[in-house]
Amino acid sequence: MDIPSLLNLLLLIFGFGFVIFWHELGHFLAAKWAGVKVEQFAVGFGQALLCWRKGLGATVGTSAPAVQKLIDEARGRGETGSDDAIRQRLGVSETEYRLNWIPLGGYVKMLGQDDMNPNAGSPDPRAYNNKPVGPRMVIISAGVIMNVILAGILFCVLFLWGFRAPSPVVGAVQAGSPAQRAGLVAGDRILRFDGDRMHDFTKVKLATALASPDEPTDVVILRDGKEMTLRVRPLKDDAEGGFLQIGVLPAPQLRVPDGLILPTDPSDLAMLSEEERALRPGDRIVAVNGVQLGADDSEAARDRDWAVFQQHVQRSFGQPVGITVLGTDGARRELSIHPTFAAQFGRKPLNFAGLQPRTEVAYVSTDSAARGKLLPGDTVVRIRTDATGDAVDHPSYPQFFQTIEAASKRGSAISVDVIRDGKMISIPSLELAARIEQPLGPDKRGLGVGPRFATGSPVLAAPLPGSTAAKAGFRAGERIVSINGQDVHNWFDVHRLLASAGKDQPLAVLTESDGNSETRRLALSDDDLAAVTAVQYATALPLGERTEIRKTHNPAEALWWGVEETRDLIIQFYVVLKRMLIQQTVSASSMSGPVGIFHHGVRIASRGPDWMIWYLAMISANLAVVNFLPLPIVDGGHFIFLLLEKLRGRPVSPRVMVVTQVIGLALIVGLFLFVTYNDIMRLL
Repeated sequence: MDIPSLLNLLLLIFGFGFVIFWHELGHFLAAKWAGVKVEQFAVGFGQALLCWRKGLGATVGTSAPAVQKLIDEARGRGETGSDDAIRQRLGVSETEYRLNWIPLGGYVKMLGQDDMNPNAGSPDPRAYNNKPVGPRMVIISAGVIMNVILAGILFCVLFLWGFRAPSPVVGAVQAGSPAQRAGLVAGDRILRFDGDRMHDFTKVKLATALASPDEPTDVVILRDGKEMTLRVRPLKDDAEGGFLQIGVLPAPQLRVPDGLILPTDPSDLAMLSEEERALRPGDRIVAVNGVQLGADDSEAARDRDWAVFQQHVQRSFGQPVGITVLGTDGARRELSIHPTFAAQFGRKPLNFAGLQPRTEVAYVSTDSAARGKLLPGDTVVRIRTDATGDAVDHPSYPQFFQTIEAASKRGSAISVDVIRDGKMISIPSLELAARIEQPLGPDKRGLGVGPRFATGSPVLAAPLPGSTAAKAGFRAGERIVSINGQDVHNWFDVHRLLASAGKDQPLAVLTESDGNSETRRLALSDDDLAAVTAVQYATALPLGERTEIRKTHNPAEALWWGVEETRDLIIQFYVVLKRMLIQQTVSASSMSGPVGIFHHGVRIASRGPDWMIWYLAMISANLAVVNFLPLPIVDGGHFIFLLLEKLRGRPVSPRVMVVTQVIGLALIVGLFLFVTYNDIMRLL
């Protein structure tokens, strides 16, 4: 781990510790207000590392033996009375402040209160169990209230500081997505989603994930200076962990980040696209196909520039797009970029009426068994599971991953045949060791190879089952020669010719295989034509993230924004629980535990202090919600017991409390193990 990452980790640990300290401070202050004797104030669990007690100072480990020694020495000098009385006369505090060795949580230990032992009451009038129900309710809920207050304060500080967040501007619309069907296009600025103001793209993602799955939602956008209201119905997206999404991506800058570093290793450099190798840090795109961009730096102009750039990319049908680049040295350079097919919404396989391209290698991970054996640009013509001998010739994108997944389940190696520079090359027995998360999921083993569509040669993979192409008899391995007499050189030609076809006009598709030619009729249905025309293009340009600063110099406005953000987070947490437990539109596997929280926290902290503040504010608000759920062990469960005591006029029986506490502990431990497993599997 490098020094910046280590520093971020230490800052994050300190931040989490402060959030926990603040929560426990609420319990502590409320207990002191109620006159309850507080024996320990602890951050973390387990044995004490460091302690501090007024009148005694700091100690390594618990200070209890040192306090008892002072009391015994005082008795030896003739002091009389209870231990508490002697301790008070010695000027030693009753409260020990502890930093424990497991920094996950904390507690306030009060006399007469033990979560796992309801019989741990004390006859002392200052004991927790001897206080009225009202003050005990205040003590129990004070931690949650303090976390809500802390979240609001942190958000207030954040907006006075300035929060750099991704712009709420549509950068790309995925093919077949709800956004595309609703009419959203690149360059649209999302102003409101279901009535809520969208200040940045993170709020757009969260709002769509928590939208109603049963009915369309109003989305207000700004396009060319005019507000428009569109109706969008979010759908589950397997590529986003099963969350509801509308299929939009954030808009980047038309500029390469200053910190862009190209690899020096020739094998790593070969994995970059031609565009990635041609651009330099700080380069800015100032024209596309001769159309000037960047007339001014206003938000509206940047929205419009991105819309124009994307229009040229989408209209290219894979043909080169000319761009003018302004370097940091003031020199202009003319470059060509080569758009390719973009991924479709929900990991749907790219196809044209069922016609699918083959798969080729885009990159090979450094820890892959295929490193040095497979190269970028290799076209896969066969993939085989060694354990069973099952093979797929000319695999499509989905078939490539299905074969690897099957081998993964069997613990088998795979063998691959590829075409490289016109020659057939066989690569046997590649072990599955590296993880490739996006296509396979967080709990699968992969080859460590990133695939892409083999667009250069219009050779077919197996047609999509049940499709128009499958019914017409197309077979894997055939090469498309022409469509309606027009020559086809690549898959971009296939897309262009099919997209321009009229409805109910059968196409004559000439194919060639093993020296034999065959012409078939391909009649596109309405659905086929709609899917073909919906296909989108993307580029591999290493453009920087586009952010906008949300900031105010008015403390009152910052405070109000903080209250709004905290309120929204709390409401959204409960909505997530509803979606997960009742509507099941959110997968339980998306939950994170301490490992995942720290992992994501370190990544977020690396984005700067503003994102660190945002993350801690979010954690504080979420901690408030989690702690006040009506579950035994946590504050919400204790509050329910107190409420029942108030209504019944007597406490719940110790037996009932013990049983529910044990059940609650089992649930918490089980949930902890579940989310920790998910976190670790995501990281491996």
